[in-house]
Amino acid sequence: MAGSTPYERFQQFTTINSNLEPLDLLYLTVLRQLFQPNAMARFKSVMGQILAAFEPLSVDALAKMRSAALVDGKLRSNDVVTSIVKFMGSLLSGVLNDFMPVQVLHTSFRDFLSDQSRSGDFYVNQHEQHSDMALACLNIMKNELHFNICRIKTSYKLNENICGLDKCIKKYISPQLAYSCKFWMKHLQKVTVPLDPKFQRKMIFFLKKQLLYWLEVLSVLKEVNIAPSMLSLILKLKMVSNITSPL
Repeated sequence: MAGSTPYERFQQFTTINSNLEPLDLLYLTVLRQLFQPNAMARFKSVMGQILAAFEPLSVDALAKMRSAALVDGKLRSNDVVTSIVKFMGSLLSGVLNDFMPVQVLHTSFRDFLSDQSRSGDFYVNQHEQHSDMALACLNIMKNELHFNICRIKTSYKLNENICGLDKCIKKYISPQLAYSCKFWMKHLQKVTVPLDPKFQRKMIFFLKKQLLYWLEVLSVLKEVNIAPSMLSLILKLKMVSNITSPL
């Protein structure tokens, strides 16, 4: 709290009369000092995205995912993400560098945010984020996937025999594209409401136009083993019952 010394803040915290567990009280005290009520929707959205991600994403990648899903309207998504995480250095790592993965520092904070009986107004329903995350993944793949994405000069060599492949991956495959290629289906599986018809249209486009490009990315990322199960799940979700539909 501005204008208070660390000792005064400690004294204020230790003299609060509350029935809450000490750790929950600590988290609530910190969050209430950081965020005003008018920032709650943004806090829940950004933190929901962080908690729902299957592997940590940087501020830059989080912002690009939000932008791809049109979550923030006319606002710059980087500004939206930064407006929340930059104040949370005591609770999250990676908040001072736009290209470092943002992670919850302690599992207890994740548990606290995910339990409404403990976090109250700061409760984060991460399951609500999976639809936006899935949409972001599909849009990012649509925009960024293309033939020979790593600009490899020959297709006659095994990946492990291609000199400088790791540098090419880092240069040409963005973190948000790598994430999207690996986890788009996992996000779709987590959606608990009926899927919007736009998902079917995007899936048909993906299968008709980008399937091989997706496999190419998985191959260089050494993740191609996940492809069969992901493709079988498309059929189980009955999202592409009419593959001859127009794009």
